[in-house]
Amino acid sequence: MLRRPGQTPAVELAFGGVLTFVLVVAAYLGTAKTIAGMHRRGRSLGFVTETLLAWTCLASRSLHDEASAVVASLDAGDIVLARQRLARIVGRDTQHLDAHEINRAVIETVAESCSDGVIAPLFYMAVGGVPLAMAYKTSNTLDSMIGHADKRYFYFGKVADRSAQLKHQQHTPAYRGQRNTAPIPLQTSDNTETAL
Repeated sequence: MLRRPGQTPAVELAFGGVLTFVLVVAAYLGTAKTIAGMHRRGRSLGFVTETLLAWTCLASRSLHDEASAVVASLDAGDIVLARQRLARIVGRDTQHLDAHEINRAVIETVAESCSDGVIAPLFYMAVGGVPLAMAYKTSNTLDSMIGHADKRYFYFGKVADRSAQLKHQQHTPAYRGQRNTAPIPLQTSDNTETAL
């Protein structure tokens, strides 16, 4: 294991940076080599492989199902179940949220996930093909796993966290592409505010 008890902050930071770099590069090179290898075996096989890998870079259906389940609970008047279902897609305490706050959390989560899970991967796919999109998804996954500002991963996940922040800086084309999704109307339920 790269992270062990008793390590100094500098060592944790270095090992976390190495892990992030190696996995992101491995995702890019592994995807590129896989696609190239399948294309050598046949054009159709290469196309199918590239399409399937591209599809794995996009995350939309599962979030739609989870968000719809929250809204269905609210429409049925079961706020307790709505809170429980919301807790599966947000990283905060939902036990004391009212219906308005639950609706707002659903909209914010869907909008953010649309940016991170659909728009940004499509942007990187357009710039560098499926391999770059896969590298982006790997970086995002690492940020979700170890890029937390808590005691356990404060130093070890610092590079993963900063790399994710870099991808979302206002001056980057990817950030501008994601921001363009903000005005997209999100229909969740009759009592949901549509303004983000």
